[in-house]
Amino acid sequence: MELTRSALRSLSYAELGEILERLTGRVRRHLRATRGRVELVAPILRSGAVTGLHLASKLGVTRVLPLQFKHRETAIERLFAPPLLASPPPRRPTILLCDTNTVRAEIARLAVAELLALYPGATLLFASAVLDQGIASLAGVKAIFFGRLSNEARLLSVREARARSITNDVYVFPWETAAEQWRQIRAASLRQGPQAPAARGAGARGPRRSAHRRPPPRRG
Repeated sequence: MELTRSALRSLSYAELGEILERLTGRVRRHLRATRGRVELVAPILRSGAVTGLHLASKLGVTRVLPLQFKHRETAIERLFAPPLLASPPPRRPTILLCDTNTVRAEIARLAVAELLALYPGATLLFASAVLDQGIASLAGVKAIFFGRLSNEARLLSVREARARSITNDVYVFPWETAAEQWRQIRAASLRQGPQAPAARGAGARGPRRSAHRRPPPRRG
């Protein structure tokens, strides 16, 4: 099912704040249950900086390693090499990779590869404020967290998504314009081509699903 521009909906800062608080709660519960601690937050710029810095502040993490990639018409471009941290994390750190809206996770997968090359043996967690419901796992990532599930990749029909209380809206975040968002969607879809059913999530090679991956049927 193809996206149309009518699916775009502006998201207020107040609503985004509610989504981020739900995301924060899920990450915190996981860390308590596993007695884990995040030593490094890696936001995917640009919009992932909002989610990443929110979580870094809430979790008391001071080490932040920004990453940035950009969808072009024929490829995804890495915009800069990861900066050198003055205070490096432990040898096998727990890293929280963050984004704000994850649809097909193409950039997230590149970011995972970047982090594992920098920190072999690291434990990776991935947190996205809004996450497409089709992303069940990512290779190399131990657990995935979300604030709200979406159907932006349209792997479900509109009716199926509604039955599962999953939004069909495509969010325009407060710092974006509808025109800019639509250009980015079109650039990604032109490069991706038709979405095949087998492309859901990271495939069978990914790790087991996190217990925090899916909410009960009526949770947002």
